[in-house]
Amino acid sequence: MSDFARLLAAALLGTSRSALPVHTGTALAEPLNSLDGTPEEILLARAALAGMVQLAGRSPDTVTRPLPAPAPPESRPEVPPRAARHLPLVTGTPLLAEWLTLCAAAGWRVPPATLPGLLDQARRNTELREVLRPVLGERGPWLAAFNPDWRFAAPVDGAGLAGLTDQESGEWEAATDAAREVMFRTLRASDPPAARALLASTLRAGRTGTRRRLLSVLLASAELNDQRLEPLLEETLDDRNAEVAHLARDLLRTWPRSALNARLAARARALRPGQAAGKPVWPAPPPADAAAARDGLRPEQHQDAPGLLRALLAATHPDALLAALDLRPEGLVALARQAGALDALTGRVVAARHLPTIQVLLREEPPTLDLLRLAPPEWRLGPLRGALAAEQAGEATELLSSLPTPWPADLSAEVLSALRRRLNTAAWPSGWDGSWQRLHALAAQHADPRTPLPPLLPDEAPEYAHRALNELRRVLSLRAQMHADFQPAPQGAAP
Repeated sequence: MSDFARLLAAALLGTSRSALPVHTGTALAEPLNSLDGTPEEILLARAALAGMVQLAGRSPDTVTRPLPAPAPPESRPEVPPRAARHLPLVTGTPLLAEWLTLCAAAGWRVPPATLPGLLDQARRNTELREVLRPVLGERGPWLAAFNPDWRFAAPVDGAGLAGLTDQESGEWEAATDAAREVMFRTLRASDPPAARALLASTLRAGRTGTRRRLLSVLLASAELNDQRLEPLLEETLDDRNAEVAHLARDLLRTWPRSALNARLAARARALRPGQAAGKPVWPAPPPADAAAARDGLRPEQHQDAPGLLRALLAATHPDALLAALDLRPEGLVALARQAGALDALTGRVVAARHLPTIQVLLREEPPTLDLLRLAPPEWRLGPLRGALAAEQAGEATELLSSLPTPWPADLSAEVLSALRRRLNTAAWPSGWDGSWQRLHALAAQHADPRTPLPPLLPDEAPEYAHRALNELRRVLSLRAQMHADFQPAPQGAAP
């Protein structure tokens, strides 16, 4: 036990209940034992001396392995001080992503001293990773290689378990299902082909919890190149775990030309109704069988043709339906209307983001928020302006949240005017509820920063209203300065 530990034990017991320790066998033993005074004074004096020694430096460890290679030379210039000055202010706020995007667009990299803090931010907030990578320079990936928490930014090297380094392969084998999900997300962001290879090996011989988590990650970020996994996912439709099979089915539905979509569309083609006396005549539905169950259809859905067609419209990619049925989007919407399945078709076209059918639904049916969010921006402006005029903050927020950033200048001005108008007329905090506060936060981050600031409120406005509007003006002013700082400096001006 060290000198300091002995003194701490004596202090915990108290000098009235224990004798002071006698120090032996250490370099401090003689000076500690020679101190005079009351027991309390001696204990405090000894603790001060032993504590200073404990906190003092020590000889450096002997280097037993080669020092790492230095970081490669930088290929991008460092962001100049005029633009870097706002980075400390936006770090840890929603404006950081915008600052990083501006920095990347200007062709600059972040100051080296900010790399650890920014990598930590991206470790906690995965949405920052894509906008951070372009501005890390050469030193960022080099530094990330020394910290497992930053592996999302580290250069990809080695070839352990399906793209993981040897060390990471060992970590994978020992990791929990949740930890494996984190590792897979990181590999998916840095090296998608390696992530697909890892998924392939895991789906064939992995734990059920791991397979379920990895398929969920893939479903949330599916891309066209992932269709290389289709043969494996077809095998997974027979998985012993129903949830794993369901996730594989959902993934196969995202690719228009998958074999699953072709099978589902062929079933829909066999259900097209004939006409008699101006009314649809539906064919008898086929009986439920093992092949239909494997493709996600349930026995009760086979009771009549409209019910089965409804299930197929809800499950099949619109492109596969249009090709198999030889229809245009207008004809597909008409077929869904005949089967009383417009809501089923709407859900599928929204999930598939199928713009041609979305546009037909918006022309022919009452618009819904789900459809408007995916429509071209110009289609949303009318309903959006109507929501602002009617002070429907929740609906306006839904429509604005999917618009490209920054919003058009004229629309930004309308949103800021609506917020100021509401603050000026809401006499009580209850009039500035959560829906208006969300619209306020969205406008602060996404309105065009060149939009003129809304005028200050009259003095008699409530204090909460003054605070809210002043905060909006402050954030917009900060964003305007950020954008101006990233513009090319005038010739001869200081950087």
